[in-house]
Amino acid sequence: MEPPEDVVVSNLFEHQKAALGWLVHREESCDLPPFWKEDKAGGYENVLTSQNTKQRPQPLRGGIFADDMGLGKTLTLLSLIARSKARNVGGGKAKGSKRRKIDDAEAGWRTTLVVCPPSVFSSWVTQLEDHTNARSLKVYMYHGQRTKDKEVLLKYDIVITTYSVLGTEFDQEGSPVNDIEWFRVILDEAHIIKNSAALRTRAMTALKALGSHRDANSEQLIEFVPAYGVFEV
Repeated sequence: MEPPEDVVVSNLFEHQKAALGWLVHREESCDLPPFWKEDKAGGYENVLTSQNTKQRPQPLRGGIFADDMGLGKTLTLLSLIARSKARNVGGGKAKGSKRRKIDDAEAGWRTTLVVCPPSVFSSWVTQLEDHTNARSLKVYMYHGQRTKDKEVLLKYDIVITTYSVLGTEFDQEGSPVNDIEWFRVILDEAHIIKNSAALRTRAMTALKALGSHRDANSEQLIEFVPAYGVFEV
């Protein structure tokens, strides 16, 4: 799968194209969640718990993007963001895809929240400068002196912040981050939220994403993080 050429200027390697396709599938799939199947009565059954329901279970979206270090995960995620902007807003055209229009009320839902450690905050800025056309993606740095107006944040394609900032603002009155239903939430270096009782982990759990579009990005994730810490998010 290719990203929009008028946004992403770098060519993707084959493994990045495959990863982009996987990420898109994880966000757009309408498949039944794992362990669910249709039963003979026209309902749905969980084969592990034997639970039955007449309503179709919601698809399990988002995922853990855990390619090894140096394989270009950030570029792949920027391509994902660019693709959703092209499809939802008409800001570009992805190869092999048709544009679809949405009304103005939905336009704010295209904003992606990127949460990362301070050590890689500047890396996102550098990657944007290296791999995308100038001003093709509107980016807000939610760090230091920052807006408290959620309507301002929703005018941007990407809002970049840190785990420490969100931990500080957790349950803080007037914080716009928890009031927004983000189009997508990306947790970079997600292995650092391995303690389910930690303030920053609880802050990540409180974030809202449209259709549960949550992508955890870390090459260390599978090896070091207890499942609860990430999958609760």
